[in-house]
Order: sequence, then C-alpha cells, then structure tokens
Amino acid sequence: MRRTLVIASVLVAALTAAVPGAGAAGPRRGFLFYLHAGGFAIQGRGGLGKHGIRLLLDRHGEVAYYYDGAKVGPGTVAARFGRLGELDLRFTPGAGEGALGCGGDEGWQRGSFRGTIEFRGEHDYADVDAHRARGWFQTRPRSDCADGPRRSRARSRAAANRIAPIAETGAELVASTGRGLPGRFLYFSTTNGEAGVRGDFSAFRAERREGMTIERGAQVLGGARAFEWNLGTGTARVEPPAPFSGRGVYRPGADGRPSWTGSLRAPVLGGSPIRLTGAAFQTYLGPTLGRLVV
Repeated sequence: MRRTLVIASVLVAALTAAVPGAGAAGPRRGFLFYLHAGGFAIQGRGGLGKHGIRLLLDRHGEVAYYYDGAKVGPGTVAARFGRLGELDLRFTPGAGEGALGCGGDEGWQRGSFRGTIEFRGEHDYADVDAHRARGWFQTRPRSDCADGPRRSRARSRAAANRIAPIAETGAELVASTGRGLPGRFLYFSTTNGEAGVRGDFSAFRAERREGMTIERGAQVLGGARAFEWNLGTGTARVEPPAPFSGRGVYRPGADGRPSWTGSLRAPVLGGSPIRLTGAAFQTYLGPTLGRLVV
C-alpha cells in the first residue's frame, strides 16, 4: 500500500536502483516522462526492466493512477490502456547526453519523448491528445560507448548524503475496506523535514478494469494541524486540505476494535466522491518511521 501512496522523488528512487545481476540477459530499460496537457500534470514511469507503466494524471490534488503493461525497446515506449487511451513514444537524448544508451554510470539520459499520447478518462473526465514530453530514459548495462557524462553517480551520492538514519518522526493512520479489489483505502502520515512538520494525505478507490489496476482519488500535502494525534491515548483527528472535504475521528474501542467516524470524503475523477470513514474500514494508528532530511 505504501508503495503506491507515499509521495516520493521518482528520479532519486530510480537513480539509486540496484545494479542488475551478472546473469541479466541483455539490456534492461526504464523511463520517466512528464508533461502538462488538458488541464492535468501527467507523468509516466516504468521501472528498470519491469515491462510495465504507471500513468499518473493530477489536477490540483485530484489524481488517478493507471497500471498496465508496456513495451519498452531501445528508446521506445508503447502501451495501451484498454478503451481509455494509448501511447507510442520515441526518446531522443538531449544535447550533450551522447548517443542513446550511453548515459552516465546509472545509464540515465535526459531528453525528449515524441509521438502519441492519447487518453480519455472514465466518463470523459480527461481528454488528452499530446505529442511531446520531457523526461529520462535508462539503459543498463550501457551499450559499448565512449566515456560520457558521469552526473548520475554524483547525483546519487549527493542524495544519499542528505538522508539520515531512520527515526520515529510522527504518526500514520492507515485504513482499507479489505485486501481485494474493488476497494477503498487511505494513508495519512506526518513527517519532520527541513520545513517542519508536514502531513501527507492520500485516499483512493481501487479497481481492476480491462486488465489494468486503476486508483482514483486525492493526494495532497498539508500542515501539522490537518492531522492531530495522540499515540498515548490512541486518538487522532484528521481534516486534510482540499480537494478532501470533511473530517475523520479515530478513537480506541472498548472491544479492541477502534472507531473511525466522521464526514471525511475524497473526490474521484470521473466518478462520485468516496466516503472514507465508517465501520467498513479496518483502521490502524501508530508511529511513522521515516527518514530525516538533514
């Protein structure tokens, strides 16, 4: 669940990916692209050698994730999202990046994607028809090329040096209506950083459709007062910023099952808002184990 819900730096995570084993058969490839189109911030990501894509559409905190298979070749990415859309892109390295496949030590190259990006969300909530995006393409191991830029290793080392050991930094509230799909789930947490205490708020309705996993809901950041908690008494009060509405209250129950009540709701792109409280949810409140940024 946290893999999906926690907002993280996609590029840093990709740059610090593990080196493939000696038995890897042929190059493995990954990609990350982003653009603004149709009123949305759009991002596509494919893990190194995973042959899949995560497509994200974000409109001021109202978000939708689509997970599906993808064909990733030498500088190419193609995927089809059932009847909702498709993409067919070719990557061109930027100036100074060298030939395709000759990135830095991690094999990353910055450049542009050109081709087709067409997507129409459920009940026509989005209508995207774009032909260009910016981003990165990764090839590992690299092709046989002359020594090129070595920014990737320096970037990875700098990122690692800014991360301190894991420490308890706040609280998290996790809830779901069960393990299967369709279902509703949420993840709220607080963490300490350079800017002080910050709250992360994510909630989704998840389903399977036309071979895809789809998650639609809301994902935003907020201040410390949006999530007030007391681990000693086992209580919490959550009132995230828009596009969420209402509030949720967590209390310990006499029978050992906590109560999770209130009017908290989240919007769903192309659908009706979802209720995020009630007896249907299995809920947990506990300490957050995060990384302190120093």
